[in-house]
Amino acid sequence: MSETIFMDECEEILFFMENTPESRRMLREPIAKKLHDILRLRNIANGEMQAHERFLGRGGNCLEYACFPFTREEMESLGLDDFKYSFVSPFGAFDVSSIKSAKAEMVEFLQQSGYEVEFEKKSKILKSNQHRVALYFTEGFTKANRGKDFHLLMQKKDGTWSGKTGADSQTIEHFDNLEESLPHDVSNRYILDSIMVLTNPYALAEERQK
Repeated sequence: MSETIFMDECEEILFFMENTPESRRMLREPIAKKLHDILRLRNIANGEMQAHERFLGRGGNCLEYACFPFTREEMESLGLDDFKYSFVSPFGAFDVSSIKSAKAEMVEFLQQSGYEVEFEKKSKILKSNQHRVALYFTEGFTKANRGKDFHLLMQKKDGTWSGKTGADSQTIEHFDNLEESLPHDVSNRYILDSIMVLTNPYALAEERQK
């Protein structure tokens, strides 16, 4: 994977404002490469508690929380300052023309970052280098005049689920069971779409949980 290098923040903003699949891909490329390097060096499952601790101190959205539960030091190595988190975050905007296109763009980013991605149809025993992520989309994707957004939850080792409510929030929600819908705003719930199994191919694959 080649690394995109921007001249300055103004050039990044221009690519962000272009808001095409190609420009979003270019914005994510440098971060995906760094995430890939981190994934090569560690077992993602071991970062669960560190991830919870890390998000108590600053922002970060639900995708970052659920898919990249790295340590604070590892995430700081990405070089994302407050400006990039709030304006050109690689964990944020995806295509909203359809759920299918949003999922495809999200999966591409996860794969560029080193993960193997599988949509789980039937529950199975996971390995120590795997974890589940539940993917939700708002009703706005199928009903007119409602906002389009996504949300993700991470399954923890004890089988429960947790997720971060948004980049501007410090709230981490916990659920004993996976919910079919979650509140978003009035008349626009998050609806469970699918469950992804993320595999770190560089880590040992021992039996872990069902």
